[in-house]
Amino acid sequence: MVTVSTTTDIDECEEFSPCEQNCTNSDGGFRCSCYPGFKYDQQMKMCKDINECDLGMCGSGKPDKLCLNTYGGFHCFGVNLGLFQGDSEIPQAGGVVAPAPETAPSAWPLSLFYGVVAGMFACLVAVIVTLAARVARRPSVSPNTPSTADPESLLGTSTVSPSTPRSAAETTITSL
Repeated sequence: MVTVSTTTDIDECEEFSPCEQNCTNSDGGFRCSCYPGFKYDQQMKMCKDINECDLGMCGSGKPDKLCLNTYGGFHCFGVNLGLFQGDSEIPQAGGVVAPAPETAPSAWPLSLFYGVVAGMFACLVAVIVTLAARVARRPSVSPNTPSTADPESLLGTSTVSPSTPRSAAETTITSL
């Protein structure tokens, strides 16, 4: 008797989505990989952000350059806070980075600063206008207006005590 065994590969990537970012199916298994700017951690079984600033992507040791690590990327800034290179210099799969040519600082950070200041000013004006409108709508309390702390004045009833003692039945007079 001849026994024929056939096996079909299960696409683990399609069936179970075992990888956080990229999954490549193979015969009998799968392989996880990460987007640029991330590195796969075998122990944690997840993609972790690469801190490009620790790798000296902005020219480590140069006093005129600042590095800001972002999730999946980074930005390099000159002393005048002009952006001159960044996310395009993300390490590829092997961790090798081709040096990018340095470009002149752009003007967008300064315009971004002005936009943020204008937005904060607009929010402040909106808060002041809202508070002023609430104060203007608040009813003023006059001496002739019944107090909300005195429930009898709201009901139109009052207790009158005569100067001479009377019986308990005559002590309270209600006015309608």
